Amino acid sequence: GRRGNADLMVVSDDGMTTSYLTMTPGDDGNPSWSPDGTKIAYVERTREHFSGVLKVLNFDANSGRAVGAPVDLYTAPTDRGGGWAIGRTAWSPDGKNLAVVLQDSGWDHVYLIPATGGAPKAVTSGEFEDANPVFSPDGKSMAITSSRSNLEERHIWIVPLDGSAPRQLAQSSVPCMEGNPQWSPDGSKIYFHRTTALEPQN
Repeated sequence: GRRGNADLMVVSDDGMTTSYLTMTPGDDGNPSWSPDGTKIAYVERTREHFSGVLKVLNFDANSGRAVGAPVDLYTAPTDRGGGWAIGRTAWSPDGKNLAVVLQDSGWDHVYLIPATGGAPKAVTSGEFEDANPVFSPDGKSMAITSSRSNLEERHIWIVPLDGSAPRQLAQSSVPCMEGNPQWSPDGSKIYFHRTTALEPQN
């Protein structure tokens, strides 16, 4: 926000050097590094594209600067209600795809977009909301938060990318909200937050 709008900036590990990655008239946010650190996905919002344009730029770790112009991957249609925007994306472990939540159907669902560009492919669908996709370390599944079992709650679901049926990760004896799923490095565990009416987030 140093120039009056949101830009992306990179900071060296010793904190001594900073450089702008973007300097546009719009607001740039929700950056996400590729697994190999050579690319950064982010969302640019402008008056013309209020819901956002998903972009990817190349990054040179040696110079600490962006390389070339960013590539537009997807332009979101403006939300009918005016408040929806593309959020942070998740890179697949092999760096070939980005998982992103889009509202093309009127509901929030998870889509895959090739990192080199191409049409979004729906991973989830239905009359419920999905969010927060996180790839498993082997890239074969995603953990998401979803209201598919109860529109008033959010639970962690595992979505296999081979097309087989999603499954709810854990059951709760009381109404709750679950979120922020994170895989262990070996993919054998998933950590997440759970909040109920009687318990704070844990």
